[in-house]
Amino acid sequence: MIHECTMLFRRLTGVLILLLLFSQESLAITQDELIALPNQKYALCAGALSFNFDGVTYAKCLKLKGNSVSLTQAYPPNQSIQTVNKIGTANNTYRVSTYSPPGASVAVYTCTQPGAFAQCDGGLCFENTSGKKFPSLGRLSRGEIMCSCPAVTTDKTYHVNGPATCPKTAAEYDAICGAGSAKAQSSDGVILRVGAAGPAINNDILLEFYNISYETNYVNSKCERPAN
Repeated sequence: MIHECTMLFRRLTGVLILLLLFSQESLAITQDELIALPNQKYALCAGALSFNFDGVTYAKCLKLKGNSVSLTQAYPPNQSIQTVNKIGTANNTYRVSTYSPPGASVAVYTCTQPGAFAQCDGGLCFENTSGKKFPSLGRLSRGEIMCSCPAVTTDKTYHVNGPATCPKTAAEYDAICGAGSAKAQSSDGVILRVGAAGPAINNDILLEFYNISYETNYVNSKCERPAN
C-alpha cells in the first residue's frame, strides 16, 4: 500500500510539473515523448564539456551500463533510439548518449541570455575514442567516450548542466551558460556545456520520468543566476 501511494504521488508530481511548464509557456518535452532504456550500455553527457568544430560539438562523456531514459527519437518503420543503441552496442562500435541522474557534482542552470549549448541527448559516441587525445579536452580515460552533438545557438531560454558549486556573480553564471553572440559562441574551438531547450524545470520532467520508470528518488540540484 505504501509503495502504491508513493508511485501515485510521483505521478501526480509529474502532472503538476507539466502544468507549471504550460503556465510558463516554455514546455520543451512531455513524458509521452520519453522512453526508458533499462540495463543497457550508454553514454552520460550531463555535466560534460564539449569542443565545437564546424557546427558539431564533441563532448567528453562517461561510459556507463545500467538504466537511463531519453527522447524516443522515433523513425520508421517502428524504430527508435533503442534500436540505434542496440545495434551499436551489439557490435561494440558506438553507444548512444542518454540520460541518468548525473550525481551531486552537477547542477542545472537556467540560461536567459542569448548563447549556445551542446544538445547531446541521442548523440552517437564512438567506442574507439576511449583513451585517445582530443583538442582542448585532453586525453580520455578508458571510462570516457567522445560523443558528437549538435551545437545549438539560441536567443530563447535554455538550460545547461554545470558545477554544483554555484557561481557568486552574474558574469560567472553567464560564462557557464555559454552566453554571448551567436557568432562568437558558434566559432570553432569554443567550449560549450551540454544542455537542452527550455528552463531548468524542463529537466525535472526527465528526472521524474526516470524516477517513475526505475522507482528511485533522485532530485535535481539547481543554481540561480545572481543579481550582480
